[in-house]
Amino acid sequence: MVHRVNRETYIVIGCGHFGHRAVQALKSLSPSPRVIAVDRDRNQLRAVERRADQVHHGDGIHYLAGLPESQAVSYWIVPALPLHLALEWMLYTLNRAGATYKAERLPLPKAFNPRKVLWQHCTPTGTFYCSLSDFTCPDDCPEPEEYCYVTQQPRPTPLYLILKEITCAGYHSLVVRSRIIVPGVGGYPFADLLTLRSFLLSNEGNYLLSTACTCHGIAGAISIFAKEKQEK
Repeated sequence: MVHRVNRETYIVIGCGHFGHRAVQALKSLSPSPRVIAVDRDRNQLRAVERRADQVHHGDGIHYLAGLPESQAVSYWIVPALPLHLALEWMLYTLNRAGATYKAERLPLPKAFNPRKVLWQHCTPTGTFYCSLSDFTCPDDCPEPEEYCYVTQQPRPTPLYLILKEITCAGYHSLVVRSRIIVPGVGGYPFADLLTLRSFLLSNEGNYLLSTACTCHGIAGAISIFAKEKQEK
């Protein structure tokens, strides 16, 4: 189901194939929203600078972390790079100088095994990519909620719920849901990351942290604790 938030600001992180298409698709909306494109590669930025309202050369995590949160709370993030953006942002912002809490990346527990996943890949650093599809989805998929757009077969349980319902001893599972903004382009409100961070700061422990839409997702593990406890 398409979730349109026109007249808003969308931040596209990564301007390769998917990011380039995201910028084009978002700017085709009427009324046209404000689109900011961020990438480390100047050549990638040049390919979108005529369509994007603003381009920023640099690291996407650092860019997001540098935004005034009172302003950015209304923005949407469109991840378009092979990185667990939510987890990396959490690690970076919680470990900044002067922070009273510390976040550490953990290996995924051996019991982590999402059901019904047709494709999965785990990197050496513990980032877990997964999908309910074992084929390349079309660029214009509108992500219907209850069935596959390509096969027309039913999908009674979306991936974001599958990941949320995972139980592993010693871990709590949290999921940031990605929503389709235009067919083939998904993202989540910056406010969801801020809300999640506030929850983690009030609830120390080990977490399985995922972002996922109906069919595709990325997961990792993280530990949150007060620095004073580590020092003791």
